[in-house]
Formats: sequence, structure tokens, C-alpha cells
Amino acid sequence: MHFCVRLIRCSCEACANDVPYTHCKWRGKTQQCCVLDIVTVWEAGAHASRRRPERRIRLTEPMKVVAREMAAHRHRPTRIRNALLRGSNLGQNSLPSVAAVQRFVHHYRAAHLGGSDFWDFSNLVRERGFTGQEELIEGFTFTWNMDGEGRPVVGIGTDMDSFVVEL
Repeated sequence: MHFCVRLIRCSCEACANDVPYTHCKWRGKTQQCCVLDIVTVWEAGAHASRRRPERRIRLTEPMKVVAREMAAHRHRPTRIRNALLRGSNLGQNSLPSVAAVQRFVHHYRAAHLGGSDFWDFSNLVRERGFTGQEELIEGFTFTWNMDGEGRPVVGIGTDMDSFVVEL
């Protein structure tokens, strides 16, 4: 059997703040069987702090409504976060981070407003897959990777999953 083993050290902010000059004694180990897909977790030692790390602040449903309206008007995530600060009468520490607002706005634009060129282009590539029924002057896509329906597979642009297409 083939096992993947990972050794883990504590990286929580609560332990780092309570004992800034030493390391937390907590250690962990995970062992995963790649064949059976079973994971075993071991822990050793105790955390330096008994406090739990603070939870990240998430967007509430009223915040999401405001963010959706402003995203539809093409406002930037920083401006949306500042509007949430002014409109909800909350403090600076009780708002979600700019990164959380960016993720929400990007996902909403890509999924609902058609703001992602990647999806438009990948749909265009899949529609123009080679079938053998094309005219002589009509463009088509030719690739080695095909999905179950016989259409070209479009990668995400990494080395392992390239986005190389010739029309």
C-alpha cells in the first residue's frame, strides 16, 4: 500500500499571540492510504493557548444583497466593502475582509452577470469542436483531449492543465 504522510505544526494566531517567543508544542500527523482513500490523524502535545482562534467574519444575507446590487452596477470590491461599512453602521473590525468581498463579487459576476471571459471562450471552443461535418471555410477546434460527449476539453492555463487551442 502507498501512504502519503504529512507532519503538521500549530499555526493558529492565538498560540502565536500568547507565547510569541516560543513555538507551540502541538504537533499533528496525517497518514492517507491512496488506494483505499482512508485518512488517519494523530495529535501530540497541547496548544500553548486555550483560546480558540477567531472565526473569519462572513458576509450576511443583507450584505450579500447590497454587494449583488453594486456588482451589477460594476462597482469595485473595495467600494462595495466601504458601502457596507457606511450602510450597516458596523465597525471596521466587524466587516468581512476585502478578500472575502472580492471572492463573493467575482463569483457573482462570473456566475450570474457573464463577467468571465474564460467561460465565454471555453464555450466557444467547445461549440466549434471538430465533427467532420464542417464546410471547407468554416473554422473548428482540434485537440487531443475530449470529454465524454466528444467535445474538446479546455484547461485552466496551468502547466498540468494547459489552455492551448488552435482555431
